[in-house]
Amino acid sequence: MDDPEHPEAFAWTDAEASYRELLAPELGAAAGDPEHVDLLAARALRLRAAKIGGLSRPESELSLAPLAHLPALREVELTRIYLRQADVDALAGLTGLEALALLAYGDAIQESVDLGPLRALTGLRRLTLVNLRVRSLAPLAALRGLRSLRIRYYAAMGALVAAPERLSLAALRGLEELELAGRLGHVSLELADLGRCSRLRDLCLCDTDDAPLTSAAPLARLRQLRRLDLVGTRLATLDGLWELPLAALEVPPTVPEAEVVAFRGAHPGCEVYRAGVGP
Repeated sequence: MDDPEHPEAFAWTDAEASYRELLAPELGAAAGDPEHVDLLAARALRLRAAKIGGLSRPESELSLAPLAHLPALREVELTRIYLRQADVDALAGLTGLEALALLAYGDAIQESVDLGPLRALTGLRRLTLVNLRVRSLAPLAALRGLRSLRIRYYAAMGALVAAPERLSLAALRGLEELELAGRLGHVSLELADLGRCSRLRDLCLCDTDDAPLTSAAPLARLRQLRRLDLVGTRLATLDGLWELPLAALEVPPTVPEAEVVAFRGAHPGCEVYRAGVGP
């Protein structure tokens, strides 16, 4: 089908089957009716958000490449997937994306993928990676428009990255939300970078013993921080946090109880939770 408003639109005769399977929840009844190809095309070309689940890999040969022909697409969420390198390459073609969430199966070893192609997503604002295995997180530094970055790894097998790596956020000055959670393995954070992310409002280093934070001093410059979860760190003192406008604070049991009590008294508007102890 030729669309004069979208000259680069795909040929439905080639891609129709892929679209029916990929986008059935978003496209509704038209996706299952071969007599409504025009309606399917019209809806797809206006589609701004797509949630696609259950792509079994490597058994499924379904390609994500057709999504690159949807000019209005701004948000993609892939759930319960086995991500292949071909999928990452296809996603890199969605240059209008503003939000991308890749949520992989947690009970099987994933293929280790190169995130390098995602550098093309210069308009990306929100990125969520769950249970993915990647060769490196370094390509994320090129996504300077990011406002939200969430990385979680709770998979029973494998590791987030194959080799030791320090995650630098120096280029991501616009971050407002950062979450690093789970068994991140070889990943450690350049703590000095956190102080440069002056727009951070929500910071979570949760459920991981790999975050080397023992002092909150690098966070003292985060004057917009409202929610802070440091349960997964080895924090020993609340020094550096007393002047922050926090509304919620979660700390590990390595912080002395007396200091937590004093902090609560000085910040009555802040909900303070000490792991293993309760509010």
